[in-house]
Amino acid sequence: MDYAKVVASLKKRFPSGTVVNQNRYYIPNQVYTDRLEMATGSEWSYELRELEINPGAGYIKAVVRIYIADYFRDGYGVDTLTDNSKIQTITDQVINQAFVNALDSWQMGWADLAPHRKWGDNPALAHLKEENAPPAKGVPTQSKAVVNKVCAICSKQLGQNEVALLKAIPGFNLSKLAYCFEHIPGHFKKKLPPEILEGYIDNSSIN
Repeated sequence: MDYAKVVASLKKRFPSGTVVNQNRYYIPNQVYTDRLEMATGSEWSYELRELEINPGAGYIKAVVRIYIADYFRDGYGVDTLTDNSKIQTITDQVINQAFVNALDSWQMGWADLAPHRKWGDNPALAHLKEENAPPAKGVPTQSKAVVNKVCAICSKQLGQNEVALLKAIPGFNLSKLAYCFEHIPGHFKKKLPPEILEGYIDNSSIN
């Protein structure tokens, strides 16, 4: 498998009409799965790394890891739980959210969603709106040999998106401390550029 070609295929634009608008713009999970199948020749796998159903605290969260060749990306999903009769439905939604969030770190769907997201107005991402623009360079790949980071509060293993978010905090020492998104202290979140924080929230909530 040519990993570079696979990543380039993942970043390609989807056909016109792929983005759905139902109170918010998003790309259906099935579309992402189909692109992943086509780009890798079905040579991919995923693992549900974490699933926490906490009716007492009123939330469900999940961490999904997607493997392509010798590389992987982690995705994080979370949603509120106010009705225990909907646990299964919300669990499925959170797992799907984590799945798409992992694919998002390969920039899948960015070119299609950029016109509908505030982060897409950033001049540095203007190339995403150009119809014939080449795929943008992705974030550094995460191999199986990567040193794991866990949240200092809940011991959750951090995904690449969360690590990247921590690295964007001015003055934050990632070598000594790490937090999942949920537990990043407010004074650190305030240091994040609004477009980065907004982009993370938008991408982590895609259904």
